[in-house]
Amino acid sequence: MKKIRRCIAVMLAAALALAVLSGCMTFQPPEDRALEMLNNVRTQNYGLQPLTRNAEADSYAQQTVDFMETMLYTEELGTVLANWSMNLACSSVEGRGYKTSMVVFNPDRITEDKFFDQEVATNGDAAYVGMACGSLLKLKFMIITIY
Repeated sequence: MKKIRRCIAVMLAAALALAVLSGCMTFQPPEDRALEMLNNVRTQNYGLQPLTRNAEADSYAQQTVDFMETMLYTEELGTVLANWSMNLACSSVEGRGYKTSMVVFNPDRITEDKFFDQEVATNGDAAYVGMACGSLLKLKFMIITIY
């Protein structure tokens, strides 16, 4: 009788472990989830074309993240600000100029309603998006830059 109980306990533990692992397999990075939700709002609510992630746009979004992370900890804030603004102003992804940018705090919990009534969602001539994550004072955030 004890062997049967042990076998049942082992089988239940294995089933629980498989359930936990299968839940982890569906993990989607916050940038991918945010883009999916942003494009849902653009296409379903505003009838606009979906945005496409672009490596150049991602690099400019990462520059913004780097700027935000370093501006609190540097004594040369003026130099950091000038470099960041010049790089962003010169950005041109696939011949398109920088349109808008938004900061989303706690990107792991982002929802579609973050994009309702935002210029990000309603900007009809935008085609590309760059995304990057960072942290400020242990608070996670994500930059979404639209071109």
